[in-house]
Amino acid sequence: MVIYINNITLSGTDNDSGIKGYGLKLEGNLVGFELINNGSITGTWTGSNGGGYGISNAGTITTLANDGSITGTSTGDNGYGSGIYNESGTIESLINNGSIIGIGTSRGGGHGIETGGRSDGIIYELVNNGSITGTGTGETSGIETGGKTGEVRELLNNGSIVGMGTGDSYGISDMGGRFLANKGVIYGKNSAIAGYITGKN
Repeated sequence: MVIYINNITLSGTDNDSGIKGYGLKLEGNLVGFELINNGSITGTWTGSNGGGYGISNAGTITTLANDGSITGTSTGDNGYGSGIYNESGTIESLINNGSIIGIGTSRGGGHGIETGGRSDGIIYELVNNGSITGTGTGETSGIETGGKTGEVRELLNNGSIVGMGTGDSYGISDMGGRFLANKGVIYGKNSAIAGYITGKN
């Protein structure tokens, strides 16, 4: 087992290079890998039609625990920011006690956590005791699921999951019939939850 504890500020920007902006990029076989963030992780995209990601994951992670802040920001036209972008990876357990934020400005979307994207991404268990927020001028969501099998299998919310901005906004874009236990706040201008769920509120 490998445990990485971050107590500092990790930041990355694309600098108009055409490469996406990452605070931390993970990929490959990371079975047994645990990430604990007590600091700040920020990724920024400044170009057009791209993304800024606090954490981008295309690997397999046992545990990701956030007690600090994770932010993805896009400042370019038609871009998008995701705090955590689990494009094609697997996260067995994601525990958030801090803040996870996705910000999209200049006609951009923002997603606190995005899983799926262009490929399949799975989060087996997500426990939120903090805040997960997506904000911007495009479509926003606290949690966004996409791709063919992008999903969160089990979500336990004791904090806040919010999508807000000037465009369409959702607390959770689509639970896909998966389990949700909510003792906190889920909010979106269009809908708190798009799609059907099992579990209880």
